Amino acid sequence: MREHFFAYASFMDPETAAQACGPMLAVGPAALRNWRMVFDSPSRQHPGYGRGGLSAAPGHVMWGVVYALSPEQAAKLDAAEPDHERMRVTVRLKSGAVRECFACRAKTSVPGLKPHPDYVALIVRGARKHGLPHDAIADLLPLMGSARPGG
Repeated sequence: MREHFFAYASFMDPETAAQACGPMLAVGPAALRNWRMVFDSPSRQHPGYGRGGLSAAPGHVMWGVVYALSPEQAAKLDAAEPDHERMRVTVRLKSGAVRECFACRAKTSVPGLKPHPDYVALIVRGARKHGLPHDAIADLLPLMGSARPGG
């Protein structure tokens, strides 16, 4: 049986996600209400920079992509993200359908980190590939040129 995974940040990019879990079946873009993406998880590829994480934010809408994962892919995802934990979320697909999913969020938070521009480029590439709303993509673009390590 497949599990629905709400991906945000670099896992929206199909190539990045496939490196960790193999090719994933995309269900579609989805909105997660009352959460926002933050960059509070230290990057393994870019020391001093942050990776995407989730932070409660009443009234905010965060966009991502829902994938349907096989049990083997879900296990590979857990192994690829040992510093993250699963959390249950309810999202609304761009089509209007509601899905119960799991999302991954960092076990610890490091305030003040910024994303590396290359990391943001992966996020934007995935957002465009999956047809996320233009406003959601536009919100990411300023991060590509203004990020500096450690804040």
